[in-house]
Amino acid sequence: MGTVRDGLSGCLWFRTVRIVEEVRGLLAAGEKALGDGDWVAARAAFGSSVEVAATAEGLAGLGNAQWWLGDVKDAFSCWERAYAIYSRTSPAEAVFMALGLSLLYDANFGDRAAARGWAARAVRVAESVGVPVVSAWASLAKAGATDNPADVAALSEATYGVAIEADDRDLELCALSLWGSALINLGRVMKALRCWTRLWRVRSAVRVLGPTPSSSPVVC
Repeated sequence: MGTVRDGLSGCLWFRTVRIVEEVRGLLAAGEKALGDGDWVAARAAFGSSVEVAATAEGLAGLGNAQWWLGDVKDAFSCWERAYAIYSRTSPAEAVFMALGLSLLYDANFGDRAAARGWAARAVRVAESVGVPVVSAWASLAKAGATDNPADVAALSEATYGVAIEADDRDLELCALSLWGSALINLGRVMKALRCWTRLWRVRSAVRVLGPTPSSSPVVC
């Protein structure tokens, strides 16, 4: 019996290895196709990977491809499924997925309730991660889904402080953008102009130095 069990275990192990290698290959092909702007090929590669094993990376990539092809409903479905998996396997990635969903629900459907719900998820998961920069991105999601300009200004200002401390230019740009807009809504025009002056200086520095790596899916 031991020999039979060992044989079965060996077969299962080799099958698992083959599946992992196949999924990795399909994910790599999908990422390359996305980078090349070949949305149809990206959808095919990511779709095949999800058929083999529904990973968060495959679902997120499939959602991105479908988004560019105009399949908005399917894109959101894939991103939400990816979030569910990330929340169990990679909470930091789940935060950024929730952040993106919050912004997109607002921008594309004007659904502020859904935006607030996804922002709340980002904040909740970020608390379990315990990394200041991740929590700051979650706070930015909350700021973007908040209607009170005073709250938006406070959250954005706090996020800006974290961005400076961490030297995260992406976070700094997004925080300055929201902060300046909130200050305008509060009638604090001069402070908003100072805020936006810093924003343009950072953008100019980024153009000179080139882009910095960031796991954030958000474009501010």
